[in-house]
Amino acid sequence: MAVISGLGLLIASTLSNAQDLPVVGISSTPAQITEGQPMIWTFKLSQPTPKEGLSVTLNLTQDNDPAPGDVKYNAPGSQGIIQSAFTYKPDGSSIQGMKVALAGGVTEAVMVSEVLTDNKAEGPESATFTLVDGQGYQADPQQNTVKLTLLDPQ
Repeated sequence: MAVISGLGLLIASTLSNAQDLPVVGISSTPAQITEGQPMIWTFKLSQPTPKEGLSVTLNLTQDNDPAPGDVKYNAPGSQGIIQSAFTYKPDGSSIQGMKVALAGGVTEAVMVSEVLTDNKAEGPESATFTLVDGQGYQADPQQNTVKLTLLDPQ
């Protein structure tokens, strides 16, 4: 920041403009997944991630079964994903969301997740993850939500 004198004071600064940040969108297929089947999460960015990578945050905004264990995230076949990890509510009682670390230099990353077969008749289990703005990126407001329904095998 610099002070430039003249008729009055003018403060000039160089700040990171939000428009300079990559915009990250998310989608998944399929929307309804039978236990034992994979699902694909696709992260698309408006510009490459920094060389050191980028961690994005997904909040779990709806879940009728917030205990972990139904899905193996970042399974073999994932591309451009360094790791994924759940975040938990402060009391540790249930999942609050997920952090996904994207590799450096990518404009698209794919996370394969395996829906595990538990041989329990549970009925449809639904969850909604919402990508939120974070350090070093903005969430695409048009492509920031993933709604999933896990189904028992027939």
